[in-house]
Amino acid sequence: MNTPSTLLLKTIYGNLSFLLIFTFNLAQADVSHVIIFKDGSTKVTLIDSISADSIHYKDYDTNTFHRVSLNKVYFVYNDFQRIFYTSPSLHRRLTELEERGGYLVTHEEDTLHYHRIRFDRQMIRPMTYLYTKTDSLIPVEFLNVHFVRSDLSVMEKSVRKGFYSSLALFVSASFLEIISGWNAKTKNDPIFSMNSLLKFAAVAKDETLDLMPKITPFSIKKTGTQYSTMNLVVPISTMGWMVYDLYYDRRTHYIVPTDRMIQFPRSMGHLSLKIKIINQFNRIKSFITPNR
Repeated sequence: MNTPSTLLLKTIYGNLSFLLIFTFNLAQADVSHVIIFKDGSTKVTLIDSISADSIHYKDYDTNTFHRVSLNKVYFVYNDFQRIFYTSPSLHRRLTELEERGGYLVTHEEDTLHYHRIRFDRQMIRPMTYLYTKTDSLIPVEFLNVHFVRSDLSVMEKSVRKGFYSSLALFVSASFLEIISGWNAKTKNDPIFSMNSLLKFAAVAKDETLDLMPKITPFSIKKTGTQYSTMNLVVPISTMGWMVYDLYYDRRTHYIVPTDRMIQFPRSMGHLSLKIKIINQFNRIKSFITPNR
């Protein structure tokens, strides 16, 4: 006869047996980590550790241990669809995509147009939310996104790059001209004397006026000799950047490859001096800081 105490003991025993079996099976299961590199290639691995500048892992394909620089890694996720490392390059691309409309293509080759896009960047089950022009919401799992393509409003970036690159060219050339003219006029003067500094100011003024248009209210009575050249170079540089970005499809950002054997059409690395400085600082810090 099963008394209440007997039933309670059986229930506890059954639950403990299930817990022990489940724990044993979980311990035996191998958790795979998928490393997606910036060129779109992938590795199915078991990650041992992630340091300030590299990932140490076991490659399941070759059954060997390796170390890879974080500069080559796009992001990492595991069997449970959890992301536990994302590169600064991916973060910048997601931020750029959130600034304008476009369309998204999933692994099932579904094309979804959106007016606004938002990325929920949580590590557990990250999502992508698409907002249409009618404010309807379309949720898409982040790891199901093959690529996202911004609309042509992204060309404003090409215009900015064209302007700033041509401006940097003229400023650099003018600076070299200033230094050259200053050296020619101050051969016999101490470099930090008052006479030398006044000559530097005069040369800098002349070179600056060469880039300026005629502005009578500001006492600029004639157009500079380099102004017409600058007016020609700036639009040419801008058009060049626009053609370059369109030809190399810079408005398309790839997220997850559809096949392990097929890489992205172009690298998803993001050239950024700020990121390179931060990575270098972290690398130096890892060598200086003792392990605890």
